[in-house]
Amino acid sequence: MENIIIAASGTGGHIYPGISIAAEIKERGYNPVFFISGNSISLNIIQNSPYQYEVFNISGMPKILSLNFPFFCLKLLISTVKAFVKIKSLKSKKVIAMGGYIGFPAIIAAKFAGAKTFIHEQNALAGKANRFLNSFADIVFISFKNSAHFFDAKKTVFSGYPVRKDIFISRKEAREKLNLAEDLYIVLVFGGSLGAAKINEAVFETSQILPSEEKAFFLHICGERNYEDFSKKTAGKSFYRTLKYMNDIGIGYGAADLIISRSGAGAISEISALNKPAILIPFAAAAQNHQFHNALEIQKENFIEIILEKDLSAQILADTLLKIKNSSQHKCFNLPSILPILPQKIISDALLD
Repeated sequence: MENIIIAASGTGGHIYPGISIAAEIKERGYNPVFFISGNSISLNIIQNSPYQYEVFNISGMPKILSLNFPFFCLKLLISTVKAFVKIKSLKSKKVIAMGGYIGFPAIIAAKFAGAKTFIHEQNALAGKANRFLNSFADIVFISFKNSAHFFDAKKTVFSGYPVRKDIFISRKEAREKLNLAEDLYIVLVFGGSLGAAKINEAVFETSQILPSEEKAFFLHICGERNYEDFSKKTAGKSFYRTLKYMNDIGIGYGAADLIISRSGAGAISEISALNKPAILIPFAAAAQNHQFHNALEIQKENFIEIILEKDLSAQILADTLLKIKNSSQHKCFNLPSILPILPQKIISDALLD
């Protein structure tokens, strides 16, 4: 069975689309092998998947004038050598980088090893690493047409974002699994893989000031680093359920009437595919403000509101929530009749060609 390497690390926004592609190529008789970094997010996600993986000791690039920069360069060199050895030992002829700092050593090593190289850009505003790797990639896949101008037009393919099939769970099934009543207005909240303290606080305060006749039930994924303190605050609240993380996020999506989240590429692609109303709060410190550009890509869709982080308050969030909840057009959205599996098919067709 031929091995195909998928390099992805850093956040779920990079790893989950890689898992979607892995599932597709596995069905076609190929063996996906992940190259990941050793951070807790990457390990947690990949260890809950059925796929083989190799761990690399590499992290994000510090400032060039930083004292850590020489150590980063050394780790990058070691990772590139390790990637070359692994590609050769696995006899892999195809390597795709899905974003994150592991992409650089994986693609550079693949070039030296004579493998065909691919990169996938998830965001509307292309990241610096992928812009650099454009020169080394045989094919560049993009999630948004607006990011095409960052890459060589002759080798750029608009594929879209590979959304996981397992997020498509019916409302009835999801609520049964969560033991939540059918008549509840459920708000699913998450702030990315690690959580977001500012969103956590604003959402909790919003839950306190909603009028009694407008009460909602909050299913809140607050993140590992915020969980201990935040779960104490919400303990005993009948309208609140706090979670550290949710590997089966499809259950949360299925149960939700409204989603409050950051606007990473994965979140907005899944929200869009599920046709769910959402309040998006872009992470202001994201590289090149790419989350704001991501949010703009789907704002034209029904019931998508954007609140900038600098404007975020409990009152503004409550007003926006009630605006969506009480819209005369608001309804519980049904699952799409056709699952959006085209992106992973487009990418897999090219990988397996």
